[in-house]
Amino acid sequence: MEVISQLQPALRLVTVNQLLLREEYQWLTRSSIRHLIFNTHERSNSKGEMIPGNGFDRVVVRVGRKVLIDLDEMVLWLKQQRNEPARSIPPEEVED
Repeated sequence: MEVISQLQPALRLVTVNQLLLREEYQWLTRSSIRHLIFNTHERSNSKGEMIPGNGFDRVVVRVGRKVLIDLDEMVLWLKQQRNEPARSIPPEEVED
């Protein structure tokens, strides 16, 4: 049993409320986390066009109704967001 525990690092999982209490994530709000969780998967808009997900699903661990956040994956996801180029809006979609 000891060999298995040495091979697999323990998951660092926290609830949304616990995440908000951590000093390094004080910049997050409950609403911003809910927005990230809600928009994890690809979805369609009212015109039937597909809107890509934000990739946050790799951070979220669902156990029944409980939503947990994997802290290690959160760090990786944030680094990936920093490296992604900003998505620009095509000129034909901009309203005057």
